[in-house]
Amino acid sequence: MLRFCFGPSGAGKSTRLYREIIEQSLREPGTDHLILVPDQYTMQVQRDVVRMHPQHIITNIDVLSFSRLTHRIFDEVGAPDVPILDDLGKTLILRHVAERIFGELPIIGRRLSSPGFIDEMKSILSEFFQYRIRPDDLDVLMDACALHGQLRARLKDLKTVYRAFEEEINGRYVTAEGTMEILAKKIGQSQLIRDAVIVFDGFTGFTPIQYQVLLSILQTARSVTVSLLMDPAEDPYGWKRGDGSVFALSPKTVADLT
Repeated sequence: MLRFCFGPSGAGKSTRLYREIIEQSLREPGTDHLILVPDQYTMQVQRDVVRMHPQHIITNIDVLSFSRLTHRIFDEVGAPDVPILDDLGKTLILRHVAERIFGELPIIGRRLSSPGFIDEMKSILSEFFQYRIRPDDLDVLMDACALHGQLRARLKDLKTVYRAFEEEINGRYVTAEGTMEILAKKIGQSQLIRDAVIVFDGFTGFTPIQYQVLLSILQTARSVTVSLLMDPAEDPYGWKRGDGSVFALSPKTVADLT
């Protein structure tokens, strides 16, 4: 079952959902209740739920982020056979790869020694992983930038680095973003998720790779509730394809989930 909780900022969406899940956890002590929030909010939400709980404990309530959920599921059903690259690992491999193919990077190769440039490259690749953008997908951008030589050349260098990075880690490591695809395949085996009551709170939307995980959760959990920022005057189910305005983000998320 999929439910939504809509409301403007400060309307009390989180408070209502936390109270609801606390009450249900007391009625059903044998059921797992999960609250998923962005990484930066896990500690705060844990404090809020403990404070609101009549016994000030959360024995069958877990507050998790996507990354912490990944570790929990892997602990339960088994982790990937290869090491998972953290940010430092990605940075080291990216620097090694970029220095090795320096001669193939006429534009960005000149910036490799600039402070923060490798971290910037790592962030760009992380975005590509999250949005499932492959190296060959950059050809579309390069074709669109045919009249902008400098930008096209930068994109070509970026594609070269991206492909070399993938070749370097292939079969040897998996990125943190790559673990999400593995997670989606393993959720169906998890007793933690099976028949669990799950709330997603604090998200403005989801990346394609997170939607893949959400699909597996929806197929496995008993119920999933998603809170979304929404003005009362808005139609949450009125999103139309092609509407790219900032106000369409929540209706688009509703459309994607349904």
